[in-house]
Amino acid sequence: MAKRNRHPINLSWEGDYESVLEDILTSGDLLFFANDNSTISWLVQYFTKTDISHVGIYIGDGKVFHATLSGSRIDHLSTFFGNGRHVVPVIMPSLIKKGSTLNQPDLSVGMPYPIKSVIFRGARYLIGIPWRKLRFTYVFDMIILLSIITAIAFGSDFVFPLAMLLVAYIISITFSFLNRDKINVPISDPGEGFYYLPSGAEVLPCVKKMNEKWFIDRLTRAVSREN
Repeated sequence: MAKRNRHPINLSWEGDYESVLEDILTSGDLLFFANDNSTISWLVQYFTKTDISHVGIYIGDGKVFHATLSGSRIDHLSTFFGNGRHVVPVIMPSLIKKGSTLNQPDLSVGMPYPIKSVIFRGARYLIGIPWRKLRFTYVFDMIILLSIITAIAFGSDFVFPLAMLLVAYIISITFSFLNRDKINVPISDPGEGFYYLPSGAEVLPCVKKMNEKWFIDRLTRAVSREN
């Protein structure tokens, strides 16, 4: 598995629907999504520390199988395009034989993730459950957030309540760390798949963006460094 901490969201497909994708993608290819106008999308991106908040499996004929707030479903790829939406297609040549088909029963993956579930799982990540999910940026963000909340609630007397909350937070993190090998959390929890892609996976960048000056300049600089 090749680790990819950040997906190339700068080269994502966005705006109006690009029907050419139906000619390029085949059953089994993956599609990663982000929505700038969605609170859930922002929360998922924050807790997974990526630019991606959603994933789907392309099953042919312009259709995508994915998990939604109401459960797993099939939607046309065009529904994922629009203002503020990003689509990152990933071709899986080493895993899926081109031209093969996927049976519907084999796609029984994905669980509904209403906002309360995202918040609950995010709250666990903030204290290190599972421990591999903890990021030090969470700690700094929580200190700022708790400071703002207590300042609003207690005014100039916020120091003591803030100290109590911070002590409780640090105790929670310490407990999670000391019991990191004893707390069992399914590895399939949201965010796990966003950190790794098979080495054979090939991200398909938006051709229009590849022709933009900023991308050509970046590519030119990269080639210059190699030479």
